[in-house]
Amino acid sequence: MSASDACLTWVDEQFLLAEHVTPWTDLPLWIPEEAMPHMQGMMAVNCQKVIAAGLHFRSLHETISDTLRWHAAHEQRGKLRAGLDIDREQQLLQKWHATQ
Repeated sequence: MSASDACLTWVDEQFLLAEHVTPWTDLPLWIPEEAMPHMQGMMAVNCQKVIAAGLHFRSLHETISDTLRWHAAHEQRGKLRAGLDIDREQQLLQKWHATQ
């Protein structure tokens, strides 16, 4: 899939909000219920009709592999612009782990 040795860290929403992490922009697809009540349900969709019509879901492994392959083929387009800057991410992770 990738040569990365990254590991997932679940971080509390209250910590992220206290650290002024911007929902959706700094962390794509993150919509905290407390901070953005007007956005709740935005991605809640009943997909039973389309599943009944034949939609199938790919595995996370396949999705990540294809995304990395696509990105490698389009690297000349420049740096990805979504998400936290790596230095900010490291700072937040260090602070989070220090409190646990």
